[in-house]
Parts: sequence; structure tokens; C-alpha cells
Amino acid sequence: MDHGPLHCDLFYGTPSPGNAKAAALFARNRFSVTRQLRYSADETRRALDLCLFINGLPFSTFELKNSLTKQTVEDAIEQYRRDRDPREKLFEFGRCVVHFAVDDAAVRMCTALRGKASWFLPFNKGWNDGAGNPPNPAGMKPDYLWKEVLTPAGLTDILENYAQIVEEKNARTGRKKRKQVFPRFHQRDVVHEKEAKSKTFAIIIDEAHSSQGGKTSSAMSAALAAPEDTVNDALEKRMQARKILTNASYFAFTATPKNKTLEMFGQPLPPDAEGNVKHRPFHTYTMKQAIQEGFILDVLKSYTPVDSYYKLVKKIEGDPEFDTKRAQK
Repeated sequence: MDHGPLHCDLFYGTPSPGNAKAAALFARNRFSVTRQLRYSADETRRALDLCLFINGLPFSTFELKNSLTKQTVEDAIEQYRRDRDPREKLFEFGRCVVHFAVDDAAVRMCTALRGKASWFLPFNKGWNDGAGNPPNPAGMKPDYLWKEVLTPAGLTDILENYAQIVEEKNARTGRKKRKQVFPRFHQRDVVHEKEAKSKTFAIIIDEAHSSQGGKTSSAMSAALAAPEDTVNDALEKRMQARKILTNASYFAFTATPKNKTLEMFGQPLPPDAEGNVKHRPFHTYTMKQAIQEGFILDVLKSYTPVDSYYKLVKKIEGDPEFDTKRAQK
């Protein structure tokens, strides 16, 4: 941090291998937790359950609930929305990186408290192709939060590679708005899985199930030195010829993967009885989980089959006493 002619290091980042000086500086970072932090200067002396600090600067706040008191993560969210004034210094935009609502089964997070408008995103692993977390025989379901994420290495990784404040401009009004970013669990998880220190750049392929055309296809094909092929065909030929770029990571996203796409980007399953090998996606964020976490709508929720509609119409025609408005609803 610079202030006029003065400079102050607020945090020491991950040391490069073999750099003893950088390693010694990193070891000087102080990660601490304060319970029942009194954050308000008014007479009520309001307190929150936990606050995590890095070198004395607040990083994250926590509201904790459990089934023994018959409270859930939703109660924690309501506490943030109703009882935590965003005008308090600790809760002002940019003061903390993230705010966590946690119970003994699930985790939700928010990067900017705005009272009742505070938006809490899921920070769960997912379970049975849906929302939530898997059973944990060794302890509580959300223990990954403090065992994997809220460790010195995990927090440093987030600060260096994910957490940031970005500025977005409204194309219609021209107004600029600042937004704080923190990774969801599955976003961080998938990056950690294809990740390698020797890679120098990434090629991202959206809608990998289909052919691509126009300028996008031309640019990608040129980059892959295969101007006459679609992205999938170019990658397949390069894989067969062992010409996949060794200094690149390839990320393909699709909701409807074709067999060829799964073969290129997926992981092989054990051969079946006839010796055929199928592939499964390398990483999934399922439609079921997205629906249960509120990111997309279940289009079948209000679906009315044709035969049910036909029976309803016939009932109305044959029964003048029937409540038409109620039936139409």
C-alpha cells in the first residue's frame, strides 16, 4: 500500500520455490480468528459470531447456526439481512472480502451486504447431483470450509488468484458500478483439479458440443493451426498427432456433451463386458444442482400434460356448475 512517499506491505504472497527470503516473509503473515467480535460502537454493543483477520485486517465474517438450537443457514442469512447494518465500518463495501452464513450442513456466502437485498450464494460441494453437501463420516458436512478453504494456503490462493473488486459499466446508462468477486466452491474446485504450474495459458471452449462458425471459429482455428476444421475436429486431430500444445490448458464447457467431446475432455470409465470404454465428464455442475440452488428455473415445475388439459376442458363443458376461473388457474 502506498500513501504519498510511504510504502507499507500489508501481506506477503506465496513464495516461489527455493526463495528463502520470500518464504521467511510469508511466514510473518498472521492469520487469526476472533470470537464474538463487537463491531458496533453504539450502546447496543452488537457482536457477530466470528471474524477472520489477516495481519489485523478483517477478511471474513461468520454467522454460525446448528440443528441443536433448531436454526439453519437461512436464519444466519436473515440475521445478516436484518441485524447487520451495512453502514457499520466492518460491513462497508470492500472492508471484508466475504461474509459466510454456516450451519452444520451447508454454507452460503455474500460479498456485499445490502440489508434485505443482500444476495447469498451457495458455497457447497453438491450432493447426489444436486444441492447440499455429501455425508461426512469424519465430522460435519461443511468441514471443507475450514480444512480446505480457510487455511493460510487456501486464503492466500484466493487473495492472489480470485478475490478482487471489478468495475462494470452499464452500456445503456454509462454508469459505473463496483462489484466484489469471491469464488464459489465448485469454481475454485474445478480450477484446482486441471491446474498445473507449468501451464502458461488457457484455451476456453464454450458450447463444446457443437460446431463453431464465423469469426470465433476462424480465430480459434488459426490459434490451433487448423483453419479448415471446427474446434472439436482440430483438437481431435491434434490429440491423435500428439500436437496438443504443452503450455496450454484446455477447458471445454457444454450442457449436452457428445460422445466425441466426452472422449476428448472426459475421463474413461472401466470397460464394459464387451470391452467398450465410455467416458464421463471431468467435472460437472448439474442442472439439478443449479435448479435447487436457484440459478435456473425448473421448466417442468408448472408443466401440464396434454391429456390433463383435455380432461379439464371436457369437465368444464359437461358441468355448468364447475368453477371455470378456478379450473383455469
